[in-house]
Amino acid sequence: MTNKEQTLKQHQRLALLQQKRTFIHSYDRIICSEQLLRLFLSLPEYPSFRNIISFNPMPDEPDISVINARLISKNQNHITIISALPNAAIPDNLTDVDTIIIPMQGFDRTGNRIGRGGGWYDRFLSLACAENPTIIKLGVCFACLGLPFISADAHDIKMDIILTEKEI
Repeated sequence: MTNKEQTLKQHQRLALLQQKRTFIHSYDRIICSEQLLRLFLSLPEYPSFRNIISFNPMPDEPDISVINARLISKNQNHITIISALPNAAIPDNLTDVDTIIIPMQGFDRTGNRIGRGGGWYDRFLSLACAENPTIIKLGVCFACLGLPFISADAHDIKMDIILTEKEI
């Protein structure tokens, strides 16, 4: 990635952060989480999810705790919930994982995502896709944080599905 592209990505990240702060203060996260659950359950792939890794949402991310609770309540599922703190260990033995649910700070319509900038999910996705190339990568984000274009690095892994409170 060139310096110009890196600068563009940094500007996009800052603009999204400001937009998110405005959005979260004015938006009811409970309604958002109910809408996310409704759309998640309507995914054609949902019945086939068996071995899932999901995230523990941070306060400025969509609250997917209702999705995690629903996945846990399905007896045929195995779900691991992670917190991607900077020094957190990346889960291993990902061969049997069929779905990873990832938070996004921003996204575009081609499946590119912007994260927090620390690279934890990039490293995790790279390892997961190397162990299981058919793994479903499901990104979750607020709809207002969609962008027309995100500058992607060679190591960036696209999401297969993007879920917002408004659409799949």
